[in-house]
Amino acid sequence: MEEFVDYYGILELQKDASIEDIEEAIKKTRKRFRRLEGSPDAEQRTNAEKMMQRLNEADELFHDEVRRGKYDASYDANKREVGREPHGESPMSRTSGRDWVADAKAYYEAGQYTNAFHSACEAVRADASDGSAWLWRARASQLLDKYDDVIFSTSELLKLDSDDVYARKLLAFAYYMTDEYEKAESQLLVAQKIDPSDYLILALLADVRYYRGQYDVALQMCRNLYEAHPDSEIVRNSLCRCLRHDAEDKMSSQGSKVCFANLKQVEYVEKVIAELDSMGKVNSETAKWVVQMRGMTEWARKRHFVNQEDIGKAIIGFIVLFFILAAVGAVYVLIYVAIVVVVVMFEVFPEGWRINKRNLGDAAWKTGLQ
Repeated sequence: MEEFVDYYGILELQKDASIEDIEEAIKKTRKRFRRLEGSPDAEQRTNAEKMMQRLNEADELFHDEVRRGKYDASYDANKREVGREPHGESPMSRTSGRDWVADAKAYYEAGQYTNAFHSACEAVRADASDGSAWLWRARASQLLDKYDDVIFSTSELLKLDSDDVYARKLLAFAYYMTDEYEKAESQLLVAQKIDPSDYLILALLADVRYYRGQYDVALQMCRNLYEAHPDSEIVRNSLCRCLRHDAEDKMSSQGSKVCFANLKQVEYVEKVIAELDSMGKVNSETAKWVVQMRGMTEWARKRHFVNQEDIGKAIIGFIVLFFILAAVGAVYVLIYVAIVVVVVMFEVFPEGWRINKRNLGDAAWKTGLQ
């Protein structure tokens, strides 16, 4: 028999929800799980992938009226069947003789994080010395974006066991998500001392230092991590972000946009692009950035930075032609110079600016680098 999945429960909606409400809930829930891509917890990342798959299934199901009709017709019966399990009922439906920690775990694994949170809170009330109760409360809170509660729960858990690396990573991640980078770094450094073998601690530490403005330090950390763990998506994404920032930091700026002011900048960005290309698979944001920057470097080399030998040949040719015309007569020289000036002033420069604007954007079109 095919496994029943309570998509309404995952989206925290009633069966009579409109398609608009469903679409909004799917969008909101997807956003919640995408934010966990950088979580140091492998189990949470795996669970996030599973839930994203469930959301895709829900999206397809609810947009197909025939399939939704069949699903709704059997929904109540299927829910009653799974209602014999803890995740099939409300955590407030009964309060005595209940294993709240087991319920919190069951709700969490079923993707019902609000119920998991309430069950974990009940478990904490029943026994504040139970570390697993605080742990499930922290994990559910993280997936509900309740980062203040994550900080509170993990702090209580660390009072019970100060060497709990997992709790420290959760606490550091909560500080990271609330922009308290100094506190996040402090927790990560402690966690690293407890478990030096966990490279994901260093990956999150690199992200924290990046957002603290320590860009060169973060870049070097990410490069070292990528060399040791090239298959890690978290490490790869962090390195991509650092490389993009490093390249743009070396460029000039026009307002909010970046542009090239010299050949050295072009060469540096080309070097960064080559490094990103060597990584193979990169995220969509980085792939888009590479396409844009590759176009800018190619255009800059084509329009802005002519080979010095070509410039020398052009100057020599201009001088030779000038003397030839001078030998013929002064009138021809004046006509020649006038033509050159007119073409340059009214055709070359304006067209260069127009083309540059079209290819590099409004902020870069007046750089004079034609």
